[in-house]
Amino acid sequence: MADPRTQGAAGVVRFIGTLAGAVDPHCVDVDAWRGMTARERIAHHVDPDAITATVERYGCAPPPAPPGSPAYLRTSR
Repeated sequence: MADPRTQGAAGVVRFIGTLAGAVDPHCVDVDAWRGMTARERIAHHVDPDAITATVERYGCAPPPAPPGSPAYLRTSR
């Protein structure tokens, strides 16, 4: 079955936004949630499963590697 988010005028707008580098608002939320402490996530009623589900549904990028890690050193050059 086709994803309704890719159909019609909304699909065209999303495609153009992707080409222009626009970020899905859900992915912005995911970045904010990842930066919260466990206590803050509980206060906002967000659990790790919700973060994972949102990432999978909207195709958000993985979290950035922390400075000093081997993955960070590979991507920062």
